[in-house]
Order: sequence, then C-alpha cells, then structure tokens
Amino acid sequence: MNCHKLYHHHNTTKIPDNLEKAVHMLYRDFLKTEKGEKIAIVTDDGLDNPIAYNAYKIGKERYGEEHVDWIKIESDRESSSAIPELSKDKYDIIIAPTRESISHSKETREARRNGARIVSMPKTTVYDFITAFSVDRELMQRRADYLDKKLENLNEITIKCPKGTNITVYLDHNDKKHPIFDCGNFSKSRGGGNIPFGEYAISPKGANGRIVFTYSGDTEGDCVLDIENGNIVDCNDKAQPLVDLLEEYDDGCCLAEFAIGINPDIPHNPEDPDFDPKNTVSLEKMMGTIHFGFGNNTQFGGKSNTGIHKDAIILNPSFHSGEKELNWWKELENIN
Repeated sequence: MNCHKLYHHHNTTKIPDNLEKAVHMLYRDFLKTEKGEKIAIVTDDGLDNPIAYNAYKIGKERYGEEHVDWIKIESDRESSSAIPELSKDKYDIIIAPTRESISHSKETREARRNGARIVSMPKTTVYDFITAFSVDRELMQRRADYLDKKLENLNEITIKCPKGTNITVYLDHNDKKHPIFDCGNFSKSRGGGNIPFGEYAISPKGANGRIVFTYSGDTEGDCVLDIENGNIVDCNDKAQPLVDLLEEYDDGCCLAEFAIGINPDIPHNPEDPDFDPKNTVSLEKMMGTIHFGFGNNTQFGGKSNTGIHKDAIILNPSFHSGEKELNWWKELENIN
C-alpha cells in the first residue's frame, strides 16, 4: 500500500489565510476560551517563534493583559524535563510552541490534573499550524473510536512493514491505563493534545520482536531496534544515536507507547516542500503510519516516569492477528 498517494488531500477551502486568523480560531473555536481564564504561552524560542508571539499578542487583546503570561523555558531541554515555571500559577490554558514536547513533563501532567487544557506544538511550523484548522476533527474522533473498539477485543497485535518490522505488542486493558485520543478536541477540562493532531495511542503491557523505523527526530533511515519484554536490547548503527540518548535515562529504553496515525492531511511525500523528516510530531500523525514511543508513559497511566520520551515512526505498516492480516487501513479510509 502506498500511503503517500492514498491520504494526502488538503481541503484548502477551510484553511485560514493567515497566522493571526488561525490563532483566533484556536482561542475561539478549538479551546473555547472564556473571559477570566488564565493563559500561559510557553516557548523556548522567545519572540522569534511566530506562533508563540501571535498567541501572546492576540491572547492579551482578546482576554486582557493580566490574564496572559509569557513563559520562556530552556531551549536544550528534553521532552519530559521539568518546567518549574508552570508551577508558579494555576493555568486554565497552556499553549506551547516549543522545540521539544511539554506533554510528558511532571508540571504539565499536574496542570492537566488540575483542569488545564494544553496544546503542545513541538517543532510545529506555521504551515502545520494554519493547515491544522482544515482537518475534520469529528472524522478524526470516529477513526480513533473505531481503533479503540478493535483493540479492546484483542490481547495482542502484530505489526509488520516492508522494511522488516515484525513485532507483537501485548495490550493492557488495565483500568489504570487509558488511551490518548489526540483528535483536536481541546475544549474539555483536562483536555488537549498536539497541533497537528490525529493519533490514537496506548501504553502496551509489553512487546517482542523487531522494529524498523524511518524517522525519529535527527535519526533517519532504516533504523533497527530489537525488543524483548518491552525493552530495547539491540540496534543497528543507524539507530545507535537514538539508543545512546535513551540509555542516559532510567527506563529510557522502555517501550512506552504504541500509536496509530489517522490524519490524512499531513504531507507524506518527501518531495513535498512542506515535508520535514525531523518534525516527529507531524510525521507521527500521518494516516497510514504507526509509531512507537520510548521512555516516559505516565501520560497514559503507565509507571515509567523517566525524563525522556522519543517516538520512532514506521512507514507502510500492516496489522496482523495471528496469521490473519487485518484490513484496518482500508476500513479507516472508508469512515466518513
């Protein structure tokens, strides 16, 4: 299956024509921000980040300067590193255009438990941000609901791909664990997700087999990870930089996340000028991809509370139950 051809179809009639309009839509339509709510704009680029700058400026114009804080964090942090600045006040909304995700940090999780809605945008470009508002969020939710129902009836699932991935993932239906439906529904208390959005993700009980991924931040190519009992035990040279980084953290090599991309509007073709192989948060949302996350899984109710979370993206994967291939991609495509 060539997912590049199947799933790239922007609905340009709904795309706002500039960044300011998109920011207004974020506040008004996606977050449903109300007067008096406390907002934090978190960035590690300062005013050089156009999304952060416009979110701050327009937030003050719409809701009052006293209700919007500008929080500058360290630019060299990892995705689960502490953000003590977020503990200084109780925020209703946190908007974070940053280089690394804030989703897995202790302070972000605490803010969400206290009711905050959080929009994390690691490496999100202006193009990614503006075009996100053309996506049918209700369609994303229906696709995620479909996957949830399919997986709740399985104890394990095997993922294969043409490059050599062959890994069996053991599913955990423990009530303390919960899936993530990242479908752009940011308005509910304790809600949030990424921009761009479009994935269904769970924390598995364990896994055994081989992952051959193509993209993970600066790591690119046919990267091989061998997994035993839910941990990385070996890798090839191309995957070594990622493994070296993960090994710096306790439980960094723990397989923390199994996720399925369901967004048809992310550029798939490397020839597309808007395709960025280093933009993991965008690539992992592509319809027709799967990614595995390593490290921290507390966002899903897991126990790995380490200071890192890194995702590895698999192209053209297929789903299998025993000897049977499951036709889930075609069924997802037919949901409307």
